[in-house]
Order: sequence, then structure tokens, then C-alpha cells
Amino acid sequence: MKKLLKHINIFIATVLIQGCLVGCAGFGVFATKYPAQKLDDAKYLYTHNDRALMAEQLICEAIEIYKEQQDNEGSGLAHWEYACLLLSPSVVTWEKFYREHGFRDQSVTFENRASKAIEYQKNAMEFFIKAE
Repeated sequence: MKKLLKHINIFIATVLIQGCLVGCAGFGVFATKYPAQKLDDAKYLYTHNDRALMAEQLICEAIEIYKEQQDNEGSGLAHWEYACLLLSPSVVTWEKFYREHGFRDQSVTFENRASKAIEYQKNAMEFFIKAE
């Protein structure tokens, strides 16, 4: 009987741990310090997996890293990627979340995301021009 209870407890603990891992926004995404890899991962997440929340986090991290490094080309790529994310169907999938909690860029709302995407594209172009 003790052996059966031990197996049941192990089973319950395993199920709980798996539930926590699957519920995490970053589950299945390997941490990296390289901003270009963050952008690649983000693009894959929002285009193939409907994981806009994690993608947005990675893009914002890349924007900050490129800003710190004063890397204009990288900043342009990151801003362009954020614009693409804002226009993606993945954001529509997460509409309820974004309406309730907003975007990481607090000036973006679900309603104005298309116009904000254009701003991010313009910023990207300015960074690309500076990079030349």
C-alpha cells in the first residue's frame, strides 16, 4: 500500500510540474544573449506557434541590447520585427490579453497597433540609414 501511495504521489508531482512548464510563456525557448538569435526565435514564435507574448518579450530584449551596443543596423532589424509582430495574426489570437494588459510598449494599444507598426517601420528605416 505504501508503495502504491508513493507512486501516486510521484505521478501527481510529475503532472503538476509538467503543467507549470507548459503554462510558462517561455517554455521551449532557449535563453540566449545574442539579440539576432532573439529576433530569429521571436519571428518563429509568432509566425509558426501563435506565441506573440514570448515573441514580444524577445524582440523588446533585442531592442534594448542593440540600443546599449549603439548598433544601428541591429536596432533597425529589431524595430522592423516589432512592426511585423504588431501586424501579425498572432497578436489577434492574443487580443483578449492585449486588451486587458497592453503591450510592452505602453503607447501601443490593440486599436492603434497598425499605426504604431508604421512608426516602428519608419524608425527602422532611420536606423538603417544611420547604419550606412
